[in-house]
Amino acid sequence: MNPDIQYSELLQESMRIVRSHKKLWILGMLAAIVTGQSNINVTYQTRQPVNVTQAQLSQPMISLFLGENWQRLVPIFIVLAALSIAWMIIALIIGAWVQGAQIEAVVDVVLDKRLSIRSALGRAWRRIGTLVGINLVAVAPVLAILALMTITFAPIISTLLFRPIQELGQMEEGAMFSMFAPFLCMVPILLCIGLPLMLILGVFQVYAQRSCMVEYLGIVAAYRRAGGLIRRHLGHTLLTVVILFAFGVLLAAIMTVPAMIFWMPVAQAMQDGVWTASVVMSALCFAPFWLIINVGLGGLVMAFGSTLWTRLYLTFIVNEEPSTGLPPAQLPSTPSLPTM
Repeated sequence: MNPDIQYSELLQESMRIVRSHKKLWILGMLAAIVTGQSNINVTYQTRQPVNVTQAQLSQPMISLFLGENWQRLVPIFIVLAALSIAWMIIALIIGAWVQGAQIEAVVDVVLDKRLSIRSALGRAWRRIGTLVGINLVAVAPVLAILALMTITFAPIISTLLFRPIQELGQMEEGAMFSMFAPFLCMVPILLCIGLPLMLILGVFQVYAQRSCMVEYLGIVAAYRRAGGLIRRHLGHTLLTVVILFAFGVLLAAIMTVPAMIFWMPVAQAMQDGVWTASVVMSALCFAPFWLIINVGLGGLVMAFGSTLWTRLYLTFIVNEEPSTGLPPAQLPSTPSLPTM
């Protein structure tokens, strides 16, 4: 390839595109709200001793957390679980839709077309079935791990929550250890197989989404196309992953410090039960600050990431134009990246 453009120039161009087209930021914020991939979480935990009375020893463990009438709360938890599943399905569809619109918007900018959120969403909706299928393939390891964890831990959780406390206290140490043995076996599976597979499929996913929107490929063809691009451009792909990961970690680290300033007094008040005017003010300030971090900055991160991946993808397919099957008029005039 001819080294007509450096990767640093591609980064600068992606930043310029996001900076000069605020509509990309809007789409990024929509993606941040729906997918939740940019959450910056601040947690503060305290432990309080649990006092168990003699009468409670004959009650199941769950009664310590939900009270003696815990059975009445079971339908509520079932409804909440159903709503959670429904929301995950809706988020999967809307998330794929918005991600497709982000790709279309960046392509419009690169081709010097008028950027319209409505038009980008409309074109993405026409490919919604394929986009959802691509995302389902990417989250398949997560679904498989969740199913495996449910099968593994359901008997353990059932034993711990619904057996009388007195029986749990009389269990031998070996029996208690054997209950948690499946958990110890799951840890290496998650770390050595699940996590790497999710990361690899995530990279395949971003290329497959762009193959779907730019080249109108189906699910299998899009992933096959993604595999070919990764194999031929592994250096640029890994560099992009590292840069976007470092960018997200840096923003999270910077914004967590001021978030803690607002959250720590609130957490302490929740523990002590003492609410002063300053604590209430901190609580009121924390909500909009959290919204700005997760939606505002999260949208910026997602807009920049989508722009960089799309710009990189367009560069690849221009350099491989004979194998794309696309008319030259539909491709942006983009110089080649140097081989890495």
